[in-house]
Amino acid sequence: DIFQALRTRREAGVATPWRLEGGTDSVKEFLEAQLTPWIEILISGAWKAVPYGYSVLEVVYSQLPGRKIGIECIAEKPLEWFDPRINGELRYFAPDGSMPMGVVLDQDFKFLLTRSSPSYNQPKGEALLSRLYWPWFFRFNGWKFWGQFLERFGTPLLVGKSQNPQTMIKALVGLHQDAAIAVGQQDDVKVEQPSASGEVFEKLEAAVTRRYQRLILGQTLTSDTGKNGGGSFALGKVHAEVK
Repeated sequence: DIFQALRTRREAGVATPWRLEGGTDSVKEFLEAQLTPWIEILISGAWKAVPYGYSVLEVVYSQLPGRKIGIECIAEKPLEWFDPRINGELRYFAPDGSMPMGVVLDQDFKFLLTRSSPSYNQPKGEALLSRLYWPWFFRFNGWKFWGQFLERFGTPLLVGKSQNPQTMIKALVGLHQDAAIAVGQQDDVKVEQPSASGEVFEKLEAAVTRRYQRLILGQTLTSDTGKNGGGSFALGKVHAEVK
């Protein structure tokens, strides 16, 4: 659900029309020709700063005819290689640990650093996913609880009375695979149906899912809105407009 909500928000950003303003027509035409093949990578790469706080893209240039410089490729780099500083510097640290002090990188042309709401205390930006740790933690463990609940209460509990308990327990265990059991006149088997239900899990699931959507999308409206997945047209229209 977190992945789906993040993907929805990212795709909305990528699908937003873009344009260049200012400059002469020839310059705009050249820049649009260079940016168009890479615009999706540019926007989606920069958008990674929303969930993770910051993102880094590297631009590789190529020599074009007429003494022009064009874009050969744009690639997103692993953010753990870089460390944005308070003074605006972007330092690169080699994965093998050979650069303990880091190297200051060029942000004018070569590397594109995007940060989400950076501050003096958080120069790396504010990561949206950091606000989702506890909702994810409770839901992850809630699913584990649900699996244990089904294993324990999903099938009726068989209670047998017999003068030979060992033989009875083996017969009751076999009853889980077979459809019938035979016992003696002195033996007795009862079926105890657990009274516990899964309502607590359903409430947890609904509450955490709403938290995901409210934090990532700014609102809540699941596909299960209303009875049997239904919902009003007005509600869906307002939800779409907010998105």
